[in-house]
Amino acid sequence: MIEEATYQGQLIELVNQYRAEGHTCGSEYYPPADPLTWNSKLESAARRHSRDMADNDFFSHTGSDGTNVADRAREAGYDYSYIAENIAAGYKTPEAVMEAWMASPPHCTSIMSKNYREFGNAMVWSDNTQYPTYWTMVFGDQ
Repeated sequence: MIEEATYQGQLIELVNQYRAEGHTCGSEYYPPADPLTWNSKLESAARRHSRDMADNDFFSHTGSDGTNVADRAREAGYDYSYIAENIAAGYKTPEAVMEAWMASPPHCTSIMSKNYREFGNAMVWSDNTQYPTYWTMVFGDQ
């Protein structure tokens, strides 16, 4: 099982590598963008959602209590002007989940958009659910 600090560090590196190089998301090219910085409040919002999906064995942007990413960010104390969320399930490595997100135009756009300056992510392992892992990445700007 991958350690939390390891996957978080790898995701920070991968996200900022893609942003530094520029990337085409679907048919739209995104030029190089400034690196995102880590935000612990966005990590908290991401962790809450990954834990919720794992604990309740579901996969959706809407939480089991009806919350969305904006609700979770506000509850974590993040006052945002822009907010977005990527989720994934079943991937066992940061490289695999990033490859999937970059191949999906809406997820890729969240990663590459200059609207976001900060992000946080979380991954939760689960043995007794449909998927072994639940990933959430939350992007924001204040």
